[in-house]
Parts: sequence; C-alpha cells; structure tokens
Amino acid sequence: MSNDDELSIVTGEPISLQPGRILTAWLNDEEAVGALLGRNQMRGDDLTAIKERIVSVRAAKAAREPFVPREAVILGDRQQLDKFAAMPHLKASFAAVDWAVEMVDMSLVQSLQKAIKIGAADDRIAPVLEDHSKLWEFCLPTGRTDPPRGAFNDSDERGFTISSLNPNLRIAGSKVDTIELKTPAGPIRVQAIMFFVNFGNSYINIARHGGRYFLRDGYHRVTGLLQAGITTMPAVVINLPGTFEELMPGRQVFSRAICFSDHPPLVSDYLDDTVADDYRQPVTRKIIRIRSEEFMVQG
Repeated sequence: MSNDDELSIVTGEPISLQPGRILTAWLNDEEAVGALLGRNQMRGDDLTAIKERIVSVRAAKAAREPFVPREAVILGDRQQLDKFAAMPHLKASFAAVDWAVEMVDMSLVQSLQKAIKIGAADDRIAPVLEDHSKLWEFCLPTGRTDPPRGAFNDSDERGFTISSLNPNLRIAGSKVDTIELKTPAGPIRVQAIMFFVNFGNSYINIARHGGRYFLRDGYHRVTGLLQAGITTMPAVVINLPGTFEELMPGRQVFSRAICFSDHPPLVSDYLDDTVADDYRQPVTRKIIRIRSEEFMVQG
C-alpha cells in the first residue's frame, strides 16, 4: 500500500482511502475544511488556501442563474422500456412503489449525495463506449452477482460475520423451518432459523419528488457516463410524493433546504471543478453480523 492510499487519523493507525469527488460548494464550513484537508482539522493547521477555495466555490455557485426544475423524462423507445420494466427482478425490487423505466436526461437530475467514489470509472464505462447497445444492461443490469462467501464463524459457534467492499451486500430474507440434523448420536429434528445473504442488484434509480428529479442509486455509473458525454440513459423512475426524508432513508444527504434552494447541487456538478473537488474518502466495508443468544425473561 502506497502513502497515497492511506491516512493516519491517529498516529500508528492508518486507514485505507480511495479517490472521490465532493460537492464542496454545498458543504458547511466544517465539512468543507475536513474534505479539503483530508482529515479533521487540528490545532496549528494553516487553512488559508482551503478557506480561499471554499470562498471561491461558493461564489461560483452563487453566480449561477437560479435553477428552474424541468421535465427530465424524455421520449424513448417505449417497447424497449416496457421490456425491461417487465423483467421479474425489476418488478420484485420495486414492487412496493409507483415506478416505471424511462429515458432520463441526467443533466437535469439533482444530487442527494455529498460525495462519490470515482475509482476505476473509465474501465467500467469502456464497454459501453465500445458498444452503445450495452448501455441498457449497464444501467439496469439483468445478471445476478454470485452470492458472498467466506462467513466467519464465532469461536462459540453462536454467530456468523460476513463482510464485503461491495455496498450492495444485504440480507435478502429469512426463513424458519424444521430440518433433520445429522449428529454423532444419529439424526435429530431441529428448528432451523435461516437468513439469506446476497449482493442485491443496483439499478440507476431516480426519485420524482416535489416537481424535481433526484438520483438515488447509480452515482458512479451516471457520473462516468456524463464524463463520457452520454447524458441520456435508461433508469428506474419512482414517484415519491411523501416526505423528503423518504428519498434516501438512513443515508447522509443534503438537506431539503439545500435541494430546494435556487442553486441546488446537480449530479453533473461532480464534473465541474468550479464547485467540486477531488478528495480521498475512507474505504468502507458492508458488514452483516448474525448472532444468537440464550437468556431468560420474566413470563
């Protein structure tokens, strides 16, 4: 691991980092300083250049014409769109919401996330640039990723832990059943409590909310396509008339006030050096831990 790939938060405790882009112009002072500094601010840090950069990106944002929400869904091949919408994996993934597969002008779509990772974007986009017909599969993959392997068993055999750099690692369901268990003393019938783990498919997914369009999933792919000059792409568009907080629950996103301001962040702004910056973000792992316990409770 090179020095470029690690950062010591506490002396002697380096963490792995990966390249990313961050929408500096919309961050508060603490967030912006931390992103540009590459760590939390410490006493004695010279922040002169960083503060000048923050002033610059905010001025560039303020100098823009006020954003006017426009219809991002454009006319596409309805037969092709409906063909993808009829696929079982898409139906299962979005069964609980009002959705459709549409062609979308991504230059009109707003960003909810404050930062994205950018590693290996060129390699990922290359097949689409060589064969534009692969755009559909790239945006709305039909293939299934092999399930994760290599769960660690706790020493007392009462729990399992599994992790992955793939953020789509998830619990896919659970089941209770009666099975026959082989033991040295012979087979016995037991109750099995099972959890199913897989890598859920990730689709370019947009929410229509309050007359605006917000990207919910697919940031890495969308910004890669935009960088390559491809602005129109197929996506799952969901109508979400509820609260703003329902757009990406459980995630750190821009506030409603920022997203509905006169100068909201757009997904395309990740490519604009006047308002966004390169930065190094910690590599994260998705972890699933399943643990069984025995205890007594009052009846």
